[in-house]
Amino acid sequence: MEPRLPPGYHLQRDPDLLLLRRPDGSVAAAFSARGATEEAVERAAWGDRRGGSISRSWDAT
Repeated sequence: MEPRLPPGYHLQRDPDLLLLRRPDGSVAAAFSARGATEEAVERAAWGDRRGGSISRSWDAT
């Protein structure tokens, strides 16, 4: 899966979890590594960039 992400956003992967990270490294969204769709990841990334309803209140660093 290689979703089209806004500039600076990237995915951090491990066997169970897929984290969508903002340019500053904070977490924009988390997904099950097994159930995440490319469309869902893209929607979360672009929604977050626009200041959408994705939570901005936590960081899993």
